[in-house]
Amino acid sequence: RGASLNIQIGDLTARYNQLRKKNRSQHPVLDQILAPKTLSVEEVRARFLTTSRDAFLEYFVGDSSVFAFLILPDTLQILEMKKDFPLEARVREMRTGIYGYFEPESNLTYKNAARQYAAAATELYDKIFKPLEPFLPRQARLTIVPDGALGYIPFEALLEKMPENPLDFRSQATLIRSHTISYACSAGLLWEMKTQKSNAAPLPKVLAFAPSFGGDWKKLAENRGLNVNLRGNQLGPLKNNVPEIRAIKSQFAADLFEGAAATEARFRALAGKYSILHLATHGVVNDRMGDFSFLAFHEIKDDLENEWLFNREIYDLRLNADLVVLSACETGVGVFKRGEGIISLARGFSYAGAKSLVTSLWKVDDAGTKNLMEIFYRNLKNGQPKDEALRAAKLELIENPNKDYAPPFFWAAFIAIGDMRPLSGGN
Repeated sequence: RGASLNIQIGDLTARYNQLRKKNRSQHPVLDQILAPKTLSVEEVRARFLTTSRDAFLEYFVGDSSVFAFLILPDTLQILEMKKDFPLEARVREMRTGIYGYFEPESNLTYKNAARQYAAAATELYDKIFKPLEPFLPRQARLTIVPDGALGYIPFEALLEKMPENPLDFRSQATLIRSHTISYACSAGLLWEMKTQKSNAAPLPKVLAFAPSFGGDWKKLAENRGLNVNLRGNQLGPLKNNVPEIRAIKSQFAADLFEGAAATEARFRALAGKYSILHLATHGVVNDRMGDFSFLAFHEIKDDLENEWLFNREIYDLRLNADLVVLSACETGVGVFKRGEGIISLARGFSYAGAKSLVTSLWKVDDAGTKNLMEIFYRNLKNGQPKDEALRAAKLELIENPNKDYAPPFFWAAFIAIGDMRPLSGGN
């Protein structure tokens, strides 16, 4: 009996190893998540720190301390920062201070929301980032690997000092003015995203989708047996998503699918053939099961399988994209699981083969997003690295004297993840 059991164990082990080998060849990014490989400090320097401005920062949030591992071209700094403040509460306060006033059901006044954001963003800067400043170069180009609650905040919106007037957003000392910041899930995954090879040569064009909406999506969710908090009965019409993708076509060669043409089936059929994907739509987070978060496409009457692209389905896409822009709500957030990180739509696209992503941390403003994306693509066309193109677009939005897009609600939601090199040839 014991010999028979050993044979079964040996057989199962061999089959498991065969599956792992197949998985490594077909899904290298997914394999990196399931069995993460660590890079040495020397490997991080050689692969990511190519100029004196570059820095790589990884956090670990423990029970009583927050540890920061800062890798620079010529030095390594390990800092322990006491967790003598309610970190998770300050993260929530910073987020709700940024977007709480703009939520329909919020009872925050504009002034109170601004004060809450200023206080939380200043304390978080003092506690988790200011100790690193003496070691950072001026105007650092920083890649951050957050941990735990830190994955829910845009570091660019941290405040270097408490503003005298919390309502004067244009004059605030936000971190975006000092550094260029992008993000990664880990050093190993970042390297996989940078080096993974395309399954086939993609078209050097943008594939852009802008669905139309109007149905009772909450009722549809209930009919499908899903417990999803949609914050209201509908995913309402987006007035600016079509102008947003049309503006992209003025900068890049692009194939656009608008309104009823923007279906999930069409996206699945075409997504693997393009080098840039842009989705100007609604994203919905399932805060219980991250794999059931979804992107919404145009509703097809009487067809329950062709409206939503779930995170668990995104994993199975075979993408060849240099850049995926998720111009939708909350595509960078989801359930946090220790050892797995945040189960977000952005992570699904990174598994599927995207080399880089631009994604959002909260429900975004339709008009502000259209303006931000138009500037971002113009900067990409001019050959800027993706992180610097996004930073410059945000700063231009903040400084715009004609429209009040200076509050971080309008610009700070979008973050850049992965390979930040410029698009090939600006195309």
